Amino acid sequence: MGEESSDRDAEDAAQDPTEVTKAHCESFQVWMIETRSASTALNKHKAFQQFFKFLLDEEEIDRSPMARVKQLQTPQKLVPIMGDDDTKKLLDNTNRTFMGPRDEARHRQPSYRPESV
Repeated sequence: MGEESSDRDAEDAAQDPTEVTKAHCESFQVWMIETRSASTALNKHKAFQQFFKFLLDEEEIDRSPMARVKQLQTPQKLVPIMGDDDTKKLLDNTNRTFMGPRDEARHRQPSYRPESV
């Protein structure tokens, strides 16, 4: 947490969880979203919530810095799908060998996304 922040207190907070503030959590969360995937940022958010809940239960802290930190809304990434023309090209070039029917079935699956057409 301390390495990613310009806050001087962040280094102390990185060493001692009782020093972590809401601002530290929010800045770390923003950094996660800017530098990692949305799912990774969400997992870190949930892990922080559980960690500070544990510290509360163990009476190591009086109040969780994550108590009022909202989960940031991350943009949904749309996965590009192949168009009809590309699908036709792919199916026209399907190998007509023993493995051909298997390959054609894979190409027709909606979840199949070849690296390049």
